[in-house]
Amino acid sequence: MVYKLPNFDSAKKTIDKAVEEKRKILIVMNTVQQSQVVYNYIQEVYNNIPSLLLHSKFKRGDRNDKERQLLGLDENGQSTGEYNTSTEACIVVSTQIVEVSLDISFDVMITESAPLDALVQRFGRINRKRAEETIGKLKDVYVIAPGETDKEARPYDLSILQKSFDTLENGRPLRERDLQNKIDQVFTEIDLLTIEEHSVFKSNGKFTLSKLTHRSKAILFELLEIDSVSCITEDDVENYENGDFEIRLQLEIPVSYWSVAKMEQSKKGNRPFIIPEITYSKELGLDAGKIKQENLNVLNQFL
Repeated sequence: MVYKLPNFDSAKKTIDKAVEEKRKILIVMNTVQQSQVVYNYIQEVYNNIPSLLLHSKFKRGDRNDKERQLLGLDENGQSTGEYNTSTEACIVVSTQIVEVSLDISFDVMITESAPLDALVQRFGRINRKRAEETIGKLKDVYVIAPGETDKEARPYDLSILQKSFDTLENGRPLRERDLQNKIDQVFTEIDLLTIEEHSVFKSNGKFTLSKLTHRSKAILFELLEIDSVSCITEDDVENYENGDFEIRLQLEIPVSYWSVAKMEQSKKGNRPFIIPEITYSKELGLDAGKIKQENLNVLNQFL
């Protein structure tokens, strides 16, 4: 059952009610920064309720631990009674990484607007388990209206968010048989990547060689808007550079290139950028706004 909200503040009474009813609440935000803001609010107001933050800007080892905790299963597949398998109220704040691969079933969702196909994926984390007591029963998802500017819409296209939000009917169930029609209303044209014009071999069987030109970045990375690199905190440098492949992988944090471009790089492994220790916490993950040279530990630099 879909309900439309003007902003996150209007969802706070819904969270209060869900907590009172011992329901499992999933809150999905579109950016890491917003998820951190909402999680801090949850921690402040519901400090006696189990809560978890999950997004892409954690050390891979920490993220793996959080995902296992979220699933609520031990290594033998038995319930731990946490989050997904909890019978008490709990709150998980996440970004769009919950849209795929995580087999969880929560009771209530509050989500920022997203493209309709992505929203459908998010909705699949609610009322997911089919059993005699769930068949024929609807559970609630609350969708927050998109902002008014391109900046507020990031990382999505504002017009797509607006059309996606408009196709949802407030207070009505979203039925599978209506999805294709709604998706067609949102995506009225196909945006094809112009990869072929940059490639040597063409679809007609011919090939062309352009003039020799220096490009500092691969064409495909630009077309797909890929700018992700890895970084590690300064306190992890020694463990990273002396560790094996698995240890290094667990310490890396995915991050956009431009947020770390001015930082030094390790010469080992994937040559991750080295960022200040104060930019990271196991609970909140990476705070990219603190990635500055002046925040590096002077002692670490000297050593």
